[in-house]
Amino acid sequence: MESTTPAPVPADAKPKKRSSVRHTRAIQRDRQHRPTSAPTAEAVAERLQDRVVWVGQGATRQRVRLIEIQSGGTVYRYLTNALNPVDLPSAYAAAL
Repeated sequence: MESTTPAPVPADAKPKKRSSVRHTRAIQRDRQHRPTSAPTAEAVAERLQDRVVWVGQGATRQRVRLIEIQSGGTVYRYLTNALNPVDLPSAYAAAL
């Protein structure tokens, strides 16, 4: 039988740290609080506002698209010059 020897470890190599119990429990808790399915289209529509607004004054005035998404207690606002929702869907804008 041939015996296998482990690869030599360099002298300056640091030992691998083990995952702490506290870290593992935090990950498990996070997984327990995640939703099990995607929200329905109606639920997303209630938290999403997508409209075209004007910004600027005088000659610098221009139309931009304002996308507002409410998540928890926070409202995220995105401005884009892509006015057509077909060119840039709201979900894509939020993912950028």
